[in-house]
Amino acid sequence: MERSFFVSGQSMTMMRGRHSFMDEIKLEKWIQGTSKLFVKEGSRLSTQNLEVSATQVTFDFDEDLMFRIPNLFPVVSLMGRLILTRNADTGLITTTSKQTNWMEF
Repeated sequence: MERSFFVSGQSMTMMRGRHSFMDEIKLEKWIQGTSKLFVKEGSRLSTQNLEVSATQVTFDFDEDLMFRIPNLFPVVSLMGRLILTRNADTGLITTTSKQTNWMEF
C-alpha cells in the first residue's frame, strides 16, 4: 500500500471532512499525529478478508509499526479488524473503528 494511512496519515481523500474516529480524535489531528508518530518506510501493513457494501468497508489487518523515537525506532506488531462506515449517498467514509490485538513478544 503506497500511502497507507495507518502509518502515514495519507490517502485521506476518501474520508469526509467531519470524519470521526471511535476515540473521538479529529481527522486533522489524527493525520498530523500519525505522520509524526510512525516511520512509514520502516512499517509494514498487509490486509485480507475485504468486505465492501454501500454503508461499510471492513478488513483484517496485520501490521508492524516503527515508532519515530530517535536512537531506538522500536517496531510493534498488531493484528485486528478495521470497520469503515460509509455514507451510502457519497461513498465517503464517515466513521472509523479499529479493533486491535497487540502481539506478545
